[in-house]
Formats: sequence, structure tokens, C-alpha cells
Amino acid sequence: MKNKGFTLIELLVTVVVMSILLTVGIPSFSRMIINNSVNADRDFLFNSLVYARSEAIKRGRKISICKSVNLTTCDNSADWEDGWIVFEDTNGNGALLNETILRVQQALKRDISVSFDGGNFVTFDGLGKSPGTSGTFTFNHSSGDATYKRTVTLSSTGRSRKAS
Repeated sequence: MKNKGFTLIELLVTVVVMSILLTVGIPSFSRMIINNSVNADRDFLFNSLVYARSEAIKRGRKISICKSVNLTTCDNSADWEDGWIVFEDTNGNGALLNETILRVQQALKRDISVSFDGGNFVTFDGLGKSPGTSGTFTFNHSSGDATYKRTVTLSSTGRSRKAS
């Protein structure tokens, strides 16, 4: 008669090998998740900047991006991670006043903070330039670990550039 099953020693060896793999693998997996989260949020903003610039060139008009909590009005007291609006800025003041909303981005859901050293809004002119609103968007994870820091740099020519 053949026995079907595991011996106690086989089971213990399997449990030990699994615990070693999990001990090594879970921290790496957590770092990968955080890294991908920061990259994804950075890409949301980068894509909004590229979209706004292309719309400004296509329409030959000023297009702005401003911070917003409710996604219907600009809010200078908000943070960039609260969300933003891309809109046709007919008067070029960076404030949404009865102007056409082109795209909105809801608040970032992860533990990410975003700062911009160029002000409360970005405006692209009809040539795709962003004079006076250039700067660097900096994305940080709440852990404070500098390895998760990402940036998007906006030049006065309107070009956006991602960096890690």
C-alpha cells in the first residue's frame, strides 16, 4: 500500500523555504508598488502638460492648467495632488472664468505629494510656449525615501521633461 501525502519533514522544509522567499520578496514587491505609483502619478501630470501644449498649438489660443479640489474651479490654496483642470484660458489669467474645460484630473489617491516651484498654474500660448510659468514639479512619497522622488521639468519653451 502506497502512502499519499507529505511527511512532516517535507512539510517543514517547504514552510521554511516559503518563509525565506516571502521575507526576501515582500519588501521588494512593496518597493516596486510604491515606485510604480509615483511613476504613474508623475505620468498623469506629464500627459496633461503635453496635452495642454498640443491643444494650445492646435487651437492657436492660450491653454492653462490650474490646481483644483472640486474640478470645476481653480483653487490657488489647493495642492497639485488634489487634482487639476486643463482649460482654454481666453483671457490668459490662469483662472477658470466661464471658459471651456478640456480635461480634468482627480486627486491622486496614493500617498504622493506634488509641489511646483513655478506658481499655481501653467499657461501655454498659441505657439506652445509657457513663458513665466516654467519650473519643476516634484513628486514625493509620504515615506520620505528619496529613491521615490520624481520630477517633471517645464521649460519656458513649453517642453516638458520627466526625470527620476
